Amino acid sequence: MPQLSSWDCEILSYPHAITREATCLSDLTEWVFKQTEGKHYDVIIGHSLGGLIALELVVEYSASVGRIICLDTNLKLAGAFFHDLMTKTHMEQYGQQVNGVMTSERPYYTQAPMRSLQEEFDYTPLLSQIGIPIYLLMRDRGQSDPMDHICELQLPLCALDKIQIRFVSDSCHMPMVENPVQLAEMLCQICNAETDK
Repeated sequence: MPQLSSWDCEILSYPHAITREATCLSDLTEWVFKQTEGKHYDVIIGHSLGGLIALELVVEYSASVGRIICLDTNLKLAGAFFHDLMTKTHMEQYGQQVNGVMTSERPYYTQAPMRSLQEEFDYTPLLSQIGIPIYLLMRDRGQSDPMDHICELQLPLCALDKIQIRFVSDSCHMPMVENPVQLAEMLCQICNAETDK
């Protein structure tokens, strides 16, 4: 995102050699750990299953992290409000390009990790083992009161108490494409804030 070009950051992308062999999320987490072992990060930002990997890094590998930001990450199988890839307007604008990228990458992933996130799953127990702030930046699908749909995240009260949920306007699963300006502002605000949970 050009809005964050001044950040001192490290961006990790899973190599095809890893995604071809991964049979579960933890296989990807292990690879990320090997790339980051011994380092401290003020924040880890993970999109979708990347958010789950961030949580696993802290719990399973005691990664040194100041806070975690999960971008449109479902901790449990969520309801219909949280299923669309992009809003209708953004699909018309970016759909062909985004779907093209996703289609080209699909052969490099085994079915198991993707299938595990389409069936029943529950990563909320990880939250109770994490003592740093956790932010969940979710879609609002252009609706004025997305809080009405919080129940569709299927999160127990103990999980909701451990995370801070915020909404990126006019976006679905791809906020970095659909509303990069507001997303960048939210990320800066969170990263510049005092530790608050």
